Amino acid sequence: MAARKWYDNEAIDKWGTVVMVVALAIIGGPTIGNAIDDPTAWNVTLVVIWVAALASYATSMLRRRSRTGKTETRGAVDPAAVPVSDVTTAIADTTSRVTAVKRLREMHPGLSLGDAAHLVDGRRH
Repeated sequence: MAARKWYDNEAIDKWGTVVMVVALAIIGGPTIGNAIDDPTAWNVTLVVIWVAALASYATSMLRRRSRTGKTETRGAVDPAAVPVSDVTTAIADTTSRVTAVKRLREMHPGLSLGDAAHLVDGRRH
């Protein structure tokens, strides 16, 4: 296994963008003040660039958080570890195979689609 790079780190993923947004906010105060006091084309351009960078970093932070929120809660689930009662409940609550597989995966988020379908098919027949 190859050594991880310094930037391939959960702490940097989590806090790197936050630090950049805070840094941009600190830099933005004087930039906006200069544009208000002396509204030259240059100062207004700097404010526009600052707003675009801040929006970009904030959007990046929200996207990263939403992605990591989904993946952190899911760990691989061994199909043998899924209780038969859960499979039976998923099948009993629905009339279609697809919905039963979906319900089973909602009960066990780390269960793969193929494994869930196999478990449902095994109990339905």
